[in-house]
Amino acid sequence: MELRQQLHRDIELLPESVLIMVSDFISLNTPQISEAQTKRTREEFLGCMRGQFNMAEDFDAPLDDFKEYMP
Repeated sequence: MELRQQLHRDIELLPESVLIMVSDFISLNTPQISEAQTKRTREEFLGCMRGQFNMAEDFDAPLDDFKEYMP
């Protein structure tokens, strides 16, 4: 958070012409998100990662490391 505070203090000291250049730089380097991208429905997300991960067949099997703690 200290960096943000320092930036705010530094920005306050900049002349208007430099502020315009800083604003242009930020605009060019900030990804633009369209309204359509932000209004996706829940149904669009369901299953979107299907096939991206492989789960071991014995995923639910007890781990040997914990045998002494199990009944």
